[in-house]
Amino acid sequence: TPYINIVSLTGNSDVILNSDENKSGREVGINVTANNVYLKGLDCGANSFTVGNYLNTLVCENCIGGDYSFGGAGTASGTFSYCTGGNNSFGGYGTASGTFDYCTGGDYSFGGDEGTTSGTFTNCSGGNNSFGGDGGTASGTFTNCSGGNNSFGGGGAIASTARLYYCRLNSGTFGTPEAGGKLVLCIDGNDAVVTTS
Repeated sequence: TPYINIVSLTGNSDVILNSDENKSGREVGINVTANNVYLKGLDCGANSFTVGNYLNTLVCENCIGGDYSFGGAGTASGTFSYCTGGNNSFGGYGTASGTFDYCTGGDYSFGGDEGTTSGTFTNCSGGNNSFGGDGGTASGTFTNCSGGNNSFGGGGAIASTARLYYCRLNSGTFGTPEAGGKLVLCIDGNDAVVTTS
């Protein structure tokens, strides 16, 4: 329900959520469908921290989920801080258009599976094919983020609106951005510094 918050008394990820709900073959720890909600310190373990599409006023802080968490199969458009998800998390199989600070995802995270990353990402890390990887599009602003092979529009596009500042690829190389797209002091998988004009 909107305006109902769930906040850990300690602020740590110590509110454990277990569920036997099964959605698309995945165990769901929590299923958030309401906007205007603040969630802090929730831990779904290996279960999915499921978030509905287009919840732009949702705020999640210091929360943990398994694969397909935080808008994994749809659109992650809220604000996420210090959250951890598994593979295909943070709009992994869709769109990551929100604000993400100090978040960690597995492979195909942050719009990674042919998705779009149009949000703002600061100090986030993803596995292989993250941040618009695997045929996706990196079109947002990325500051001090790291991704695995084929991340940041790898196999897809670094859009003209994309801004990558001090980002790192753990393996592979950055693609060439469309006209207007910028990479500033980024480091590729060969430890080469990449700056585009």
